Amino acid sequence: MTALFAGLAATAALLVPISVTIGGLGRGERARLSVAVGVLAGLVQVLGLLRWVYEVPVLAAEPVGEAAVTTFRALHAYLGVGVGEALGYLGTAAWTVLVVTGPLRQRGLLRLLGVAAAAAVAVGVAEPFGLAAAGTVNFAGYLAWSVWLAVTGASLARRPATASGPAVTPPGPVRVAAG
Repeated sequence: MTALFAGLAATAALLVPISVTIGGLGRGERARLSVAVGVLAGLVQVLGLLRWVYEVPVLAAEPVGEAAVTTFRALHAYLGVGVGEALGYLGTAAWTVLVVTGPLRQRGLLRLLGVAAAAAVAVGVAEPFGLAAAGTVNFAGYLAWSVWLAVTGASLARRPATASGPAVTPPGPVRVAAG
């Protein structure tokens, strides 16, 4: 289980370089703001997920009475629900809307998918307040967001260079000149 959450944290951390790369495609305030929001969203999600890597195994190894339960509940509420989920959901949603309307200036179905996914992801913050459907809406939102992100990435990888900026291409092998 620890390896799963470590992998999820590593995946969440990928939002940092993705945000920097996509933000670099645009100009203006929205592009700059999208970088800051995306980096923050990635970092808070990593912090929230890492509680399962560091906190839970320690508490599970020696579950000594009420102190262990209280510690888990406090860290879960702060790092999990507060930082990782609430700030992560809101950050991911805000970054998506900023990117769709800012540096990428997406149109049509891709724009609609990005904005709808962002809205559904943001609904997740209501779950701790008793809105049971919020968890399901959030989950569906992250599935849609994953599709949006994959399609956006594929379209950027195929995008030709234009006067407004270079094409985004996957990194190739590094070649070192023999000297």
